Amino acid sequence: VRHIPSGTQLITNGGFETGTWSPWTHFTTVYYGSGMSSGVTGFSRRSGTYFYRDLQYSIPDGIFQNITTVPGQNYTVSFSLA
Repeated sequence: VRHIPSGTQLITNGGFETGTWSPWTHFTTVYYGSGMSSGVTGFSRRSGTYFYRDLQYSIPDGIFQNITTVPGQNYTVSFSLA
C-alpha cells in the first residue's frame, strides 16, 4: 500500500524480511504446514526473504496489518498471489 503522490510505503515487513510476523496478524488457527517460509519445493517468493504459505482450505483465514489512511488521499494497493 503506497500513498500517492509521496510514494510512502504504509505496509512494513511486506516481504517478511525480518523473519517474524510483526506487525502482521494471522486470523483463524494456522493449519499444519501454513505459515512463513523461506523456501519450499514448488513455491517461491516474489520479493523479500520469506513468504506466507497458506495451506488452509477448509475455513477462511489470512493475515492482515493495520495501517492509517487519510480520507480524500489516494493510495495504490498491490500484492502477489500464487
